[in-house]
This record gives sequence, structure tokens and C-alpha cells, in this order.
Amino acid sequence: MKKEFSAKRSLMMLAFITAVSMNANAQLGNLINKAKQKVKNKVENVVSDNSGSSSTSNVKSKVTEKTSGAAARKLAVKKFGEAPELPEIMAMKPKGAEMDATDMTIKNFVWNLRTTPVDDVKILAEKLTARAKWNHSVCKAMEDGSIPNEYEFKAELEGQLANWECLYGNLIHVVTLHNSCEMKRDGNGWYTQDNSYLMSCTSASGVEASRKGLENIKGPFLFMRLNNKGQFVNTSRQPRLLEPEEVAATKRDYNMMLNAAWLLEGYPVEWCQQSSTRDRKDWYAINHQRALQYVMLLNEAISNNSPGNLVYKPMPKAGSLNASLKAAALKIAKQQNSNVVNVVITRSAWDVKKNALGVPICRVAYGYRIIQTKNGKQAVSCSWAQDYQGAGKYGSLRHYGVGTEAFYVK
Repeated sequence: MKKEFSAKRSLMMLAFITAVSMNANAQLGNLINKAKQKVKNKVENVVSDNSGSSSTSNVKSKVTEKTSGAAARKLAVKKFGEAPELPEIMAMKPKGAEMDATDMTIKNFVWNLRTTPVDDVKILAEKLTARAKWNHSVCKAMEDGSIPNEYEFKAELEGQLANWECLYGNLIHVVTLHNSCEMKRDGNGWYTQDNSYLMSCTSASGVEASRKGLENIKGPFLFMRLNNKGQFVNTSRQPRLLEPEEVAATKRDYNMMLNAAWLLEGYPVEWCQQSSTRDRKDWYAINHQRALQYVMLLNEAISNNSPGNLVYKPMPKAGSLNASLKAAALKIAKQQNSNVVNVVITRSAWDVKKNALGVPICRVAYGYRIIQTKNGKQAVSCSWAQDYQGAGKYGSLRHYGVGTEAFYVK
């Protein structure tokens, strides 16, 4: 019994000694690590004088200076010069759980480029590039160890770069909303596969586009390279003339895209953390070219916005339904638009609409309204219908719909 008790006491003493020994070793390890870090901090904070002189007091102050945000900033200034002015777009603070500037704020900022003078945007582009270059250089220096890697300072600089990259992401979004034409590149530079590509100016330019001739349909302005020149067109790719307020809106679009092109011009994709691959770099280059194509083509369209560039086609030919329906169709058209001077029913047979059981719902006749404008007569596609009443009979003629085709007629 005594032997058993003695053995237990021996085991307990051994465990206690082992625990004390392990705790002492852990504390010793911590002390060694702290000592190593202290020496490392002293070495990293020794900075030689650029003039070549080695003042003992200066070296001593550098050795004893703590590796803090202030110290890292001082070293950054010594190595790369004073930080350039911080543009507002890079200085935005996160809100809520967002990690960088709010998308909506940046988008509104970009949208204001419609009215921002180009010279101001050039200055902004220079400021953005200069500050981004400084931030990027300091962050790289922290990574390679030539400047102490101070977490909060680096996070601040990287956050500003993130806001900067977010701005350019939104710029590309604006460009692609307006121009999605496919760009190709060869030894002679950039080009489009189709010389008749189509682009658009959105109604967000400042007016709701009425697209004169297409009556009350709201939508974007369209312009394209037609007959080897930039020209405004309607949805059927026929030349159209913009009203003065519409021209003013397209000029705001022109200014917006020109500003976007200027900003994208100075964007060094090799610095972008999200653009390390060749595909991403090409994506920025392609959208820069899209912006330039938009600006050049829209400028041509504005210059060519004159009656002399309109194309007048022959009057649509009447079908056999025209004789019996014309009078009623013209009366309906005039009630809807007082500028209608004629209608032409081009179909010779009804288009019968049926339900899922095959029972007729109505029958439709297609043709054009002829509208008198200050630039001449314009044909706009239209349709009329008669509702089915049963027993093979149909009711009186009514308006059915307005199409998207419109062109001037002789």
C-alpha cells in the first residue's frame, strides 16, 4: 500500500516538474522571439542619409523609432517623395458592410461626366494616375521589405487603390451600355468587323427621346456608319433627323464618352490587382477603343444631322385590301395623330389571329401611316384589326398597333 502511494507521489512530482519545465521553455521561447523582433525592428528602421553623411544622433533616432504608421509614412516619403494630392474618388470611405466606395456613388460621379468639361477630366486623370502610382509603389515596397509592412497604412493605401479600380470598372460598364460593337486588332490597329455597326445614346442624356416619326415610343437615339459616314438612324436603320433638344442630349453623351476615353487612356492595367491576366488587359484596351469609336462616330452623326442627308424612298405599294379599308383606317389614324395625311394598306389578305383552340380572335391588316413632317412625308408601319364576332363575322375596323419601321417617302 505504501509502495503504491509512493509511486503515485513520484508520478505527480514528475508531472509537476515537466509542466514547470515546459512553461519555462515557452516563456524562454517568447523572450527569444521578442528579442529577435526587437533586433529586426532596429535593423529595418536604420536609414542612411541620402547626402552621404552619417550622423550618430540621426541613426540612433531611427534605430529607436517604432515601426508604426507614422514611421512607415516617413520612410515612404523619403523613398518616393511626398504623396500626390488624393482625388475625392480615391478617398471615399466605406459605408456599412461594403469594402470600398459605394457603387452608386461612383456611378453618379461617372454620370456627371456628361456635363464635366474635358479639361477638368484631363486634370482628374493626371491626379488619379499620379496618386495611384505612389500608392502602388509604396505597397510594393512594403511587400519586398524595403519599407516596414505596417498593416493599417498599407490597408489604407490599398483601399484607395480599390476605389480607383472600382471607378474604372464603372467606366467600362458605362461604355458597354452604349456601345457593344465587337472590336478586333491586327497589325494596323483596331477595327470593327462590320462597317455598318450600330450604337446608341440613352435617353438618360437629359431628355426622353420621342424618336420623331415613331410617335410615342420612348427609347434611345441610334446612330451608325451608313453610306460610309456617321448618321442618326431609326430602329429600321433608316436615316432620321434629330430635333434641337435631342441634339443637345447627344452632345452630352459625346462629352461623357470622350471623358471616359480620357480616363481609360491613362489607366495602367499592370497595376490593377484584378487585371493581372492578358485577357483583362485586353478588356480594358478594347473598351478604350469602344469609347473612341463612339466619340468619333457620334461626332460625325451630329455633323451630318441635316435634311440633305435624309433618304427618300418610293411610296409603299397598296395591296388589294387597301380599297375597302383605306377610308376607315385613315379616319382612325387621323384621330390618333393629326399630322397623318394618308394610309396605305399593303396586304392583300388578312392575318387571322386564333386562340389555343383554333378559334379566331381577330384578323389584322398591315400597312403604313403617312405622316407630314417639316422634312417631308414619312411612312410609319402600322396595323388595323377587326374582332371576331362569331358565325364567320367580324366587327368594325380598329387600331391594332404601331410598328418600328419608319422611312421618308417621295
